[in-house]
Amino acid sequence: MQDPELKQLAMEMFPKFMNIVYKSNELDDLIVFKINELIKKEENEGDWFLIDHHTRILAYKPLNTINHIDGSAWTTKLYGTNSNESILNSNLIRNSLHEYRNDIISSFADEVKNYNNEDIFITYGDLVSYDFFESHLMKTGHPWKDDLLKIYNLLSIPEFMVDSGVAKKWNIYTFNNHSLIGSISTFTFLIKEIKEAQNIAGNILVNEVIYNSPRL
Repeated sequence: MQDPELKQLAMEMFPKFMNIVYKSNELDDLIVFKINELIKKEENEGDWFLIDHHTRILAYKPLNTINHIDGSAWTTKLYGTNSNESILNSNLIRNSLHEYRNDIISSFADEVKNYNNEDIFITYGDLVSYDFFESHLMKTGHPWKDDLLKIYNLLSIPEFMVDSGVAKKWNIYTFNNHSLIGSISTFTFLIKEIKEAQNIAGNILVNEVIYNSPRL
């Protein structure tokens, strides 16, 4: 027999998860649009990648038919320089990932109780860095600490990255003189990270329902 209170808790949590799924799909669509935009610049042909909006399966034409698969001119121009255009394009990707990260964490990790039945709150100020966030989770004894840190790590892009001992802006490090195929790989990897974070959020949902069950 189902516990009515447990069922009610699950029903309350489910819309939170579906909101994350919606935002995850929205972010997927943005990245696929950016992939197609990039290929169109090199090949003058768009819609190379398509997402089925019912199954969310990503399909694409054979990449070996792209004539300029090793070209780097448009990747560098659109994402890999200090120009306003590059900064705008790359910041859109980075900021969107961070907003999605923060949405997941605030939806599933805020206003929960630790093992001492104490309330835990998470603000955007707690998300300024991985180390700061980890410290906050440890101090408060957050029950989902490990999963939340995985989500944070999956969806975070540092502002600077080190190349041979030299700090470079992340977009220059990632996209400057980067081939088209390399950039496609980077973008599809981000889609994988987005879905992995969504799956972790789903596991948190299940655990939260069980953890808050009045039977425990």
